[in-house]
Amino acid sequence: MKKNKGITLIALVITIIVLLILAAVSIAMLTGENGILTKASTAGEKNKEAEAKEKVELILQEYAIQKYTENANFGEFLKEKKKSKDIDEYEKGTEDIWTIEVDGYAFDVNEKTLKIEDYGKAGLRPKASINIITEGYVLEGSNVQFKIKVTLPEELTGAKITIIEPATGVTKSEEIYTVFQNGSYEFTIKANKDGKEYTTRAIATIDRILGKPTLSITDQQSTSFTINITNNYPQEANIQYVYYVGTSKSEKITKKTYKKEGVNSGTKYTVKVRLYISDTIYVDSDEVQAETKGIEIRTVEDLKNIANNMAGSYQLMNDIDISEIKWEYILGKGDNRDFSGVLDGNGFSIIGMNGSTGNGYKEPSLFHEISGKIKNLGLKDIYVGGSSGRSFGGLAYTYLKSGATIENVYMTGKVHASNDYPIDAYYPIANGLYGPVSIENFYVEMSFEGPSTAKWNPVYALYKSISGKASIKNVYMKNIRIANVSSDTSIENAYYNTNEEGTFVGTRINGDEVGNQSKFTGLDFSEQGVWKMTADGPKLKIMK
Repeated sequence: MKKNKGITLIALVITIIVLLILAAVSIAMLTGENGILTKASTAGEKNKEAEAKEKVELILQEYAIQKYTENANFGEFLKEKKKSKDIDEYEKGTEDIWTIEVDGYAFDVNEKTLKIEDYGKAGLRPKASINIITEGYVLEGSNVQFKIKVTLPEELTGAKITIIEPATGVTKSEEIYTVFQNGSYEFTIKANKDGKEYTTRAIATIDRILGKPTLSITDQQSTSFTINITNNYPQEANIQYVYYVGTSKSEKITKKTYKKEGVNSGTKYTVKVRLYISDTIYVDSDEVQAETKGIEIRTVEDLKNIANNMAGSYQLMNDIDISEIKWEYILGKGDNRDFSGVLDGNGFSIIGMNGSTGNGYKEPSLFHEISGKIKNLGLKDIYVGGSSGRSFGGLAYTYLKSGATIENVYMTGKVHASNDYPIDAYYPIANGLYGPVSIENFYVEMSFEGPSTAKWNPVYALYKSISGKASIKNVYMKNIRIANVSSDTSIENAYYNTNEEGTFVGTRINGDEVGNQSKFTGLDFSEQGVWKMTADGPKLKIMK
């Protein structure tokens, strides 16, 4: 007998039960405490709350501008804002607190600080205020402590209060909150009564922690510069500052700028500022460097006046042509032969250095002796016309002495001998090096000429003798080479192009190689470097 097929009553019941379970789960996922609809509603509520808060903050910023430009009154300002429907309502509370309602939210605002102290949905809610315990201002590394006072309206009397702290930055001990950094710390306050929850938020705005001063140096002159404190410290903090420059210091002053005068030209000074909030509580800034400008050299007379202070710092402001005067060398007062200062050419040149020591001999040098620093300078069109039986140098007539530094300097010119005015020996750098001395990024090109009948003892060397430590690095010499070295001499990237036979210190560059940059390993031809490549070989970028 054939049986009928169909759904049994038991199967139908089970199906219905499963469907009911699935429906319950779906409803819970949609409408439960963590349901999709609940989360969407909460997110939407938070967005509305954030938008309302942003509106109030913009309104407060607008009032701050009007307050200082038009001496505006806060109550009158809010009245106009209500008329223009930028806010829904406003009300003066206790002391400096005003309540402003926007888009269904109420914000308690401090008129003095123009900060939001408390906010939540308009209507029935707890109110909170921040009471700072820490007196006055403290320094970075210290803390600020405060309490939160919650006030309930009569309708919420007896409600259970819960305060939810920010996720980070705040610690609590008993009823006291502690923070170590300035900032705005938001707390959520919930009042629960009869199973219903009422919420507000309190904001603790902390600005009493003073960081160490941050410094900038401006208006550097040859004998002065200005120190600036860039921090935006509150005026009511009653801060005093002491400015330290090198080994000197100022009295306590309240100004955030300080002009230091009477300093040496072309000198670096270590600067710091000490900030006092009381006689014994202070914090120091980080140290910064301030460098004064060199004394400006614009004329031949300015150049000669270096003799008045051979330890000073100087900078060329333009090319100086001395070809029309008889130039020997700069000699300090009281027979002070040594230039121990700084001469920064700023990429400019001294042109036409040719001198006379009497009887028609031309033995020009920049200085007699150098223990200071010469940098970024060109000596162009030097003319040496014979010597009086002595060898001498071009930068220093006699010696580079201990501490001397030659950096990014070039020399070009001619050495000429005749029957009447014979030449003994000329050395572009100096007659002798007495170390420690440093020569780096140096270019020299000298031509030697004279009749075969002239008394002629040409020496094609960068310097004559050497004693002590010497560092010679990144040098290109045309018709010149390095004569000798000592055991303490360091030679690096030294190149020469000369017809003189023999093997010398450094790397010889033949005539057909001078335009090949790859032959000059170690010279910096990059955009940041000081060398450039030409068809005639490498030259310093300051060469014109």
